[in-house]
Amino acid sequence: MTLFQDWHDNTEIRIPAGVHRFREPVRIRGKKNIRIIGEDGAILRGTVVLRRADFEEIEPGLWAAPVPSAADGFWIGERAYEMARYPKRTDPDAPFGGYAADCVLPEKTKDWADPAGGYIHAMHRDLEPLHFVRTAQKSN
Repeated sequence: MTLFQDWHDNTEIRIPAGVHRFREPVRIRGKKNIRIIGEDGAILRGTVVLRRADFEEIEPGLWAAPVPSAADGFWIGERAYEMARYPKRTDPDAPFGGYAADCVLPEKTKDWADPAGGYIHAMHRDLEPLHFVRTAQKSN
């Protein structure tokens, strides 16, 4: 989503108090010296609210709800849950919240039932991080 296309350089954008939800990235392109000011109580969220009525019991004890876009985590109340990852997020100051050199060794991946859709983030000291999406796993 590209906003403010007709605005000029040196513009001030004021965000009113309240919760503002975005389903896709907001991009402000081609502008210089833009100031974004949120009033007290202004909250920007890249989330979709799911209510109890959105869920359907698909088998005893298992509930599902349609999600309008890809999700990499969710919140219940004030607690965040994220996609399964190795290693667990342990260091907020480390790249990606923590990393492990053994993450793609056969002893870690041999029991994966279906790795399709998983991500591998490769980091290199002299290069930008590289991101790969897993599409399948060979039987060997």
